Parts: sequence; structure tokens; C-alpha cells
Amino acid sequence: VKGVPVNVAGVGLLLEKSSNTGNVLVTKVVPEGAAFKDGTISTSDRLIAVDNNRVQVLDLPEVFDLIRGLEGTLVKLSFERMEEGKAEGLLNQFDVKLRRALA
Repeated sequence: VKGVPVNVAGVGLLLEKSSNTGNVLVTKVVPEGAAFKDGTISTSDRLIAVDNNRVQVLDLPEVFDLIRGLEGTLVKLSFERMEEGKAEGLLNQFDVKLRRALA
């Protein structure tokens, strides 16, 4: 609707991209954000996809563009996490569906 503000929302994650590997890592889970309330995502988790779009080949602003969307809509984030006790190089992969919200 023309003239009605669009509320672009996120999920409450701070990310950084490694210039060496291209990996996108969670650096902070923002308190009270959707990711914090869900409780699944931890710092150092590696984001591998947003709604099945691989992120390693994207610039960080493009990754944020995929994560952000209309307030109240769902986004699927796919992660890898090194699990304690597992052999080096074995990663646990998991998906999290979050509802976008304004901070």
C-alpha cells in the first residue's frame, strides 16, 4: 500500500565473514531477539544457508538482505557447529526457523 511504512525486521544475530575462508560466523546473539528467544543458535556457529541459499559466496550485506524481511515472516537459517567430543572436521548441521521481529 502506497504511503504505508514497511517494517523490515531481522532475527537478532550479529555476523562476521572470514576474509580467508568465506565462512559467516555468529559473533553475538542479541538479547531479546528472535534467535535469543529460540535458544538454539550460539556464538561461533557457522551460517551456511538462508532459506536454502548458500551464503559462503555472498558478501555480508547480501547475507543480511536474505535474513531481513517483513516483520512476522519466517526465515530458515542453516548452521554448522563443531560438537565437543566429535572428531576434528565432523560438524553438526541444523536448521532453525525464526520469525522476523523488530529489535
